[in-house]
Amino acid sequence: MSKQTATTVILALTSAIAIAGEVLKPGTRDKPTLIEVTTEEAKDLLRRGKAVLHDHDPESGNSVFSGGTGGAGTAEEAAAAAEAAEREAAALAEKEAADKAAAEEAAAAAKPGKRK
Repeated sequence: MSKQTATTVILALTSAIAIAGEVLKPGTRDKPTLIEVTTEEAKDLLRRGKAVLHDHDPESGNSVFSGGTGGAGTAEEAAAAAEAAEREAAALAEKEAADKAAAEEAAAAAKPGKRK
């Protein structure tokens, strides 16, 4: 049995925020303060300009920032990314449900005395 996990987004802080009673301050461009939040939390932080989308370029080892200082473009990018992730999660959940139903049907058919 697999369990569904919430979709998360990695953000780089642009201003101080409080999470679980702890104040997190923004880092520098070379060493950003990164946080992992749910898509809903990400949308809120991006909309308020508290963070920007963050990605890591594996080829260069550099941090890559999307959207500048948290303006409207950044929130739109985050919303599009969150919607795509939600669609992917929904498709995965649907496939898992179909696989589970097929497995249950096969198990029921394999039981002796259950013929129709």
